[in-house]
Amino acid sequence: MGRSGCLRVLFVLAPIGGGHYSAVRALREACQELTGSHVEMDVLNVFSNLCSRFPLTAIPWLYHLFTVKHPWLWRAFYRMTDTPTKFALGEWLAQPFLQPGLQRYLANWQPDVVVLAFPALGHSISRALATIGSTAPIVTVVTDLVTIHASWICNDITAYIVATPAAADACAAAGIPKERIRCFGLPVPSEFMQPCSDRAELRRHLGLDTDAPTVLLMGGGEGSGGLESPVYALADACQTTQIVVITGRNHALHHRLASRRLAVPCTVLGYVSNVGDWMRASDLIITKAGPATVMEALYTGVPMILIGSLPQEVGTVRYIMEHGAARVASDASEVVTTVTELLSHPDQMEVIRRNGEILRQVNAAHDIVAFILEVASHGGPAIDVEGSE
Repeated sequence: MGRSGCLRVLFVLAPIGGGHYSAVRALREACQELTGSHVEMDVLNVFSNLCSRFPLTAIPWLYHLFTVKHPWLWRAFYRMTDTPTKFALGEWLAQPFLQPGLQRYLANWQPDVVVLAFPALGHSISRALATIGSTAPIVTVVTDLVTIHASWICNDITAYIVATPAAADACAAAGIPKERIRCFGLPVPSEFMQPCSDRAELRRHLGLDTDAPTVLLMGGGEGSGGLESPVYALADACQTTQIVVITGRNHALHHRLASRRLAVPCTVLGYVSNVGDWMRASDLIITKAGPATVMEALYTGVPMILIGSLPQEVGTVRYIMEHGAARVASDASEVVTTVTELLSHPDQMEVIRRNGEILRQVNAAHDIVAFILEVASHGGPAIDVEGSE
């Protein structure tokens, strides 16, 4: 227990993409709702100077470089490291640059449970906790919907929480005992669960035309997925629409799009904190299949067209398509064709929307937090959870 007598929950992630932050945000919200002030929480960016040293501190920059400018390099690296032996070698090489800071941080904060929302850290966290004499359990929240890379797998993890039965099967096939795996769904922040009572007013608030069909393009936190060509193609071919582009941390793309005059109104945004509002204000979302973005879109009820997905997202595309909850476009011309078809056939968009509703698991964040608190309290004092008997 912490110095204040509260149970301490440490969330560990990295600033790579946006899905890890989204999951942790949802879990922190749920933890606050369930426990009030009975739990202390902290979030550790494992690649920050607080914890790591160069070259590990450069990993977020390298990930952005690979996924945005050289996606073929990322695909090659992803596949090359997707075996236990090869990944273990990379993690072993990273230890001198990670362990001193990680051990120092853990020894100072003394968590009662560590929640990993990022792959590649299981053995590192376990080793650091053992070195400082901590017996804190480790719970991994897998933020990929279906495809499970070798970097997620570590037998030192106390429990795994996954989003789909396919992910549970993949973890079991990789050697994780089934009794350690729980399938609760992917945690999504409450922002995306709020209904839109007046879309016209929301659009007015965001500075959009209240009547024009609105297409939102986004590529996750990194602004990847090849957004530029579809934007130009849509602007040329769908001249009754208005376009919104969220470029995330892709500053170069933001500059190129913002400085170019298009044939239709185009709002270009960087990294925003109100993605839910922009989703609800839109008629269609065009995005790569990042698990967090996909689930957030499903909760806002806006039909999706999936483009330019990364290797870790291949399973997500298959999962969503099997349930009829999105369309897929392979290039800019197919994006235009699909957008034109859907906007002219609202009944097709309604089918996609209803199929997406089936995949929602609205209690995922609360169920996960309740389980984490149960793991943390095993053998210790019970946690007062609001609403419990």
